[in-house]
Amino acid sequence: MNSMESEIASLNTRLTKIGTRLDELVAKADSMGKEIPAEHREDVDGLQKHYKDVQSKVAQGKTATAETWVGIKAGAETAFTAFEDASKRLRIPGAPPERPDHTTTR
Repeated sequence: MNSMESEIASLNTRLTKIGTRLDELVAKADSMGKEIPAEHREDVDGLQKHYKDVQSKVAQGKTATAETWVGIKAGAETAFTAFEDASKRLRIPGAPPERPDHTTTR
């Protein structure tokens, strides 16, 4: 496995971890039904958008060439950071806390 393939595998692992975190938050928000304040629901919706951005960047990485990889990787890192920042700001009462395995390594 070359360096680019290894980095793409790492991005996929990170994508899986944040997907699990997103699923937990969505499940908690859904379980609250109408009890969840509208701004918290909007925050969850925003987090889902950030996740889709990360998914898109990771998918682009799978078809990247050596020439396009640097830019795609930078875009993926930016998308991961945006997701993680939004996740940290999200406050849903009773939601499971963010676990250390959901953080990225740089």
